[in-house]
Amino acid sequence: PFSLAGIYVYIPLYPQTYFGVSIIFAGYFSTIIALSWSFGAIVTGSFKSDNWQSTFILMGAVGQFIGGMLFFTGYYFDVLWLILFGLFITGTSLGTCWAFVTQRIVTATSDGNEDLAASQVPVVQTIATALGAGIVGAVASFNGLTEEIPSATILKAALLPVFSIGVLASL
Repeated sequence: PFSLAGIYVYIPLYPQTYFGVSIIFAGYFSTIIALSWSFGAIVTGSFKSDNWQSTFILMGAVGQFIGGMLFFTGYYFDVLWLILFGLFITGTSLGTCWAFVTQRIVTATSDGNEDLAASQVPVVQTIATALGAGIVGAVASFNGLTEEIPSATILKAALLPVFSIGVLASL
């Protein structure tokens, strides 16, 4: 999704540069969202009631914002565990609601277009992520993130608006 583009693009770079973690450990930061997304989907996938589905869609949207705020707070105050927890909450929230959002999109389409609607959901998701990555890349570049990172402080300052955009976009 668009709101996660900055995290997808820059989260491996940030802990490696700012906290001095290994490149392998920094790569694990990116997998937290994917694994927790799967966890959320597994936990909620068996619920069939429309009431539960609506609840999970709402929980997913609110949870994504809360996860983004936890991530951003950890980023701003240099609290590594809060960054990780925010990523986990974000991924779990997306996993909680994504299948139900897709199902709602498919059932809302006209008869005969269900397959087309279902196939276009990941296309739109990919386009939104690519567009978001382009925007946050431009913002980070404009704020001083160049080929060589002069210091961890410059990196943090350059990524502040990038991660802010993600939190605001999750609203």
